[in-house]
Amino acid sequence: MIWYLVGGYILIGILTIFLMAYDAFSQSFDFGLSDGWEFFWFQRYVLWLIVIVGCIYFLPKELHTKISERKYVKEWRTKGSFTRKL
Repeated sequence: MIWYLVGGYILIGILTIFLMAYDAFSQSFDFGLSDGWEFFWFQRYVLWLIVIVGCIYFLPKELHTKISERKYVKEWRTKGSFTRKL
């Protein structure tokens, strides 16, 4: 299950690098289309929005539940209930 998290962060990092490169490329070249206005602003913000929403949506819900269950079990063990039952 941890490999999903590691793979997700690697994928997010790669997408962020590509978006930063696209952002820098679109700001440095005008292509004569914008006439003083920034032509690529819509594409840039839409790509950032897709990445952020995609990261939130595709993060497995099972991972959230497993993390919350571990926190609950850890708190339960530290309170002494687990050791008393053994």
